[in-house]
Formats: sequence, C-alpha cells, structure tokens
Amino acid sequence: MLELTDPARTFFYLRRAIRNRGASGLWNFLKTFVALRVEPSVVRTSPIAIQIEPVRACDLRCPYCAHPMLDRRKGMMPVEEFARVLKQFPFAIKLTLQGIGEPLLHRDFTELVRIAREQGLWVQTFTNGTRLAAQAQSLVASGIDRINISLDSVSQSVVDLVRPGARVEEIVEGMRLLVSAAKGLDRPEIHVYAVATRPALEGLERTIRAIAAAGVRRFHLQACHAFGSAAVEQRQGELGLEVTLPELQAAVATSRRVCKELGVSFRSSAAELVDMAQSKDGGRRHCQWPWYKAYVAYDGEMRFCCRNIQSGAMLSPGNIEGGWFRIWNGDKYRAFRRNLKSSVVPEHCKGCAAYYLEY
Repeated sequence: MLELTDPARTFFYLRRAIRNRGASGLWNFLKTFVALRVEPSVVRTSPIAIQIEPVRACDLRCPYCAHPMLDRRKGMMPVEEFARVLKQFPFAIKLTLQGIGEPLLHRDFTELVRIAREQGLWVQTFTNGTRLAAQAQSLVASGIDRINISLDSVSQSVVDLVRPGARVEEIVEGMRLLVSAAKGLDRPEIHVYAVATRPALEGLERTIRAIAAAGVRRFHLQACHAFGSAAVEQRQGELGLEVTLPELQAAVATSRRVCKELGVSFRSSAAELVDMAQSKDGGRRHCQWPWYKAYVAYDGEMRFCCRNIQSGAMLSPGNIEGGWFRIWNGDKYRAFRRNLKSSVVPEHCKGCAAYYLEY
C-alpha cells in the first residue's frame, strides 16, 4: 500500500509535519504529496521518511537475505555522524533504523533512538530478535515507537534452515520481556514479521498462536524476495524456500482466520501479491521510494532503497558528505526515477515485492 494513499498514513505524516516544522513542514508535505502523484524525475522536496543503516553486521546468515551474499566491510555509524546525517533531513518525519544487518548490534543503539526522538522523528527498527531478551528494558526506555521482530516459525528445525543461528526460545522470551516492559505504556508497538517460505508455512498457525501467547497483537506475513540478486534467488531455490501462488493463498487464508480468532491484527504484503496476481492487469508498479524516502548506509553512502543490489554490490548514487540534495537530484537519481516510471522493470528491482507494493 502506498504511504500517502491510505488516509491513516496521510494523516500521520500531515499531523507530524505541522507539529515538527509548522508552516514550512506543511508546505514540504504538500509538495511531497503532489510529487508522489506526478512522479517527476527532479524532486524539489526534502524526504519525509528516511532509513539509516546503523550497523553493517549480522549474527545470522538467513539464506533469503542478501547479507551473506555481499562482500561488504563490517562497521557501524558513529553516534556523531548519525546526528549530522539527521540534521540534513529537517523535514523527516519517519525514521527506520535498519540496513542489511542486525540493528541491535550497534553498541549505542538506544542513543540513536534518543537523538532521533529529540528531533521529533517517529522511530522504528526491524530486528531478528536474538538480542531482545537482553535489551528489552532499555529499548522500551529509549522511547522507540515501533519494534518489528522477525520470526518465521516456532519450530526450531525450520528456524535452523531459514535463520541459522537463531534460537526460538530466546526470541519468544525476548518478546515476552518486551511486552512486559511496555505494559501500560503507549509505545512501542510490537509487531512480528514472518517471511513466507515453504518450510515456515507448514507450521504457520502454530507460529501465530505462539506469538499471541507471548502477548504480541500484530502479525505480518511478508513476501519473500531475492533483493534483485541471482545468487540469493538460486540459494532460495536450492533450499526449497519458494512458494507457489496456491500455497501463498492458503497461507494468507490461514493467517486471517487464526488472527481473527485470537484478536491479532493481520497485515500482509503476501496477501497483496495474491490480490495483484488475480487482478486483470497483473498489478502495477507501486514502489515510490525515490520520491519521498532516502536511504543512508552506515558509511554515508546513499542508496536508492534498501534492496538495490546488483552484481554483489549495493548501488550508490553518492555519499551524503557532499550534501543530500545534490545526490537526490543528481543524474543517477533522476535516471532511476525515470526507469521506475517506465514499463521495463529495472534489473535490480526484479524479484523485489516492494517494486509492486509499499508495505
């Protein structure tokens, strides 16, 4: 679903734009709203959403993730650099602390949240859950708005296949501690994401019931994608992770039924892919990242999005050290926007569910 076609999301951005920046925030928001409909190659607005990679490292080696396939240096963004990056985006409303790695490996993660919250940003992160138990109290105390936990299955044998190194008991216990620490508070929202792979779908109902028993009331079934990487796609095929449309349809139906029974909110990019596949025109491109959202890697390199991988490397239009606006409307960004508007799927967008969906 597009960020600003959903009334609730539109109101979320509008309200915070006015609260954070007053008339100038409202003007930037309105120009962004128009840009998302016109989709010009030159965007003369400041991004209202940003994603920053706090750390380039991970303690797992998930076969459907691009991280193990990339020859990349490990490192983390210093707190001082993080603060400087944020100041370059004065009209940002929403911040996602995530890259291709595990954000909670950053030694000063809660300090990053505090700095962002002081600037008025709504902050979320995605975590594999391996460090939740140890950091539950500090995460809640940081004031983070939303924590998204990745847990595909509560079967340890399945997790050993799809998330090698993760321990189900530790992740579920981390959820319980997080829910307990947040009891009576208005934040953080706690969401669980399961990637729709064939091994995970076999025990889907059990997984939903387990997360509900842990106190989590929001569940997402996420479409599996290959990050535009042939190596990742090949690896998924070798392990039998790919699912057919009928299997996906059955999983969506199961999720809806069980979540309704348990009073758990259900949302799914997989469900939207099913709807798209059944539509008369096969669906249309929905990705609008480069018109409203910026991505900055731990080393200051900007990216078109979090998934733009080609030939084993992340594509970069430039480093933010020289100023984001120069990059935002540079030759590479303008060409990327034109390609997204064309009928030809850009090479590094192939296999990416978000090319068709914003979720």
